Amino acid sequence: MTNIKKIEVRGARFRLPRAAGTDAVHSGSEYACAVTLLKGDKGATGSSIVLTLGKGNELVCDAIRFLSKPLLGREIEELMAEFGAISHQLADHPQLRWLGPHKGVVQLALASITNACFDLWAKSRGVPLWRLLLDLSPEQIVGLLDLSYLEDALTPVDALAIVKAEQPNRAGRESVLKEGCPGYDTSVGWFQYGDQQIEENALRALEQGFRAFKLKVGSTQGERDIRRASLLRQALGPDVRIMLDVNQQWSLPRAIQMCRALSAMSPYWITESFSTPAAQRKAECEIAELHKYQQRSRALVEVNENICRQRPIPKEKEAREQEKTAEAIQREVAQEVESLPAGNRNQATDGKTKLRNNVTSRCESYTASVTSHPCGTATLVVPLYCRGSVAGRRQTRSARQQGWQHPGLRPRLPRRRSLRSRARISGPRPQ
Repeated sequence: MTNIKKIEVRGARFRLPRAAGTDAVHSGSEYACAVTLLKGDKGATGSSIVLTLGKGNELVCDAIRFLSKPLLGREIEELMAEFGAISHQLADHPQLRWLGPHKGVVQLALASITNACFDLWAKSRGVPLWRLLLDLSPEQIVGLLDLSYLEDALTPVDALAIVKAEQPNRAGRESVLKEGCPGYDTSVGWFQYGDQQIEENALRALEQGFRAFKLKVGSTQGERDIRRASLLRQALGPDVRIMLDVNQQWSLPRAIQMCRALSAMSPYWITESFSTPAAQRKAECEIAELHKYQQRSRALVEVNENICRQRPIPKEKEAREQEKTAEAIQREVAQEVESLPAGNRNQATDGKTKLRNNVTSRCESYTASVTSHPCGTATLVVPLYCRGSVAGRRQTRSARQQGWQHPGLRPRLPRRRSLRSRARISGPRPQ
């Protein structure tokens, strides 16, 4: 039994070498860490760090001090037995919730507190954290999670079903414990590095065994990004993965233009291609252009690594439940045809084959989903054609004429005019 008897918060700041850590937003970066220490009454200490930048570290440290107070005196096993609920309570702080809770300063503070709790839990049991997690039951794993902001897309029941379904396949993934996970090198291509330094860094990392590299782009001069990306591809060859990080510096039209221009060097993915809040709805429609590029080049184009936290897909679970698979639709069509009178059945059967051929493409055209980002964040994958594009409007109109309505598309209902409005519209024009 280990009780948390003391909570310490420390800040550490590290001045980086010239041009290191820079991107299209941050220049002269000073890396920092907000450190959380949960000290147990039996000698074990749970520690955690969260990466910050410069003066912002002080804000995160203060938030950790405020948010971690309810943990003082708690027994670690009891705490972790209901950690999902505890996490929700910490994020729902009555005076700090409006500052987050799932982004910014509060999110970083909660991340540091969470990791310190897990670290103390593993140390109190005397096992590595990965072993502790593998030994938990599916119910215990789900109990560690706060899914309150995901319930439209993933309920605790759904999460439990996913964990249980994947348990029989664990043996096929255990090799990662011996071989490790492939990593990539970000330090080769900081934004303010010169071309020669990027090339030298990349070749040195290649000799060390890296086969994936990230380059910071997002310059106001597009030709600079194209030149540096092409230089890196030429130096490393066609067999390595090169990833581009824009840090949300492109507008949507600019992102479409740059993605097309960069397709020649075959990027593995392009992350944070533009920032979405100012023109969210328009972006959701026109971003299909980026995914046309994605289909041609097989490169993953990510809009914004925070998009799923800024604006989750509404009622995704409900939409997924309502969405019918092609096979289910075909069965319904067959049942409807069989239920028709004999005189109308032949006419309906003639159109059934054509309908079946179009069902699959319509279902795929209207599918929107959330997939995992190669770096562990979330990526919004939109339909190939969205409602705002010409092709999207054509698909939507065709689907509605045939009686299909995908839950992700908001129907355009006719506006209801008042009697006064009707009279004014239908009456004579004023002289």
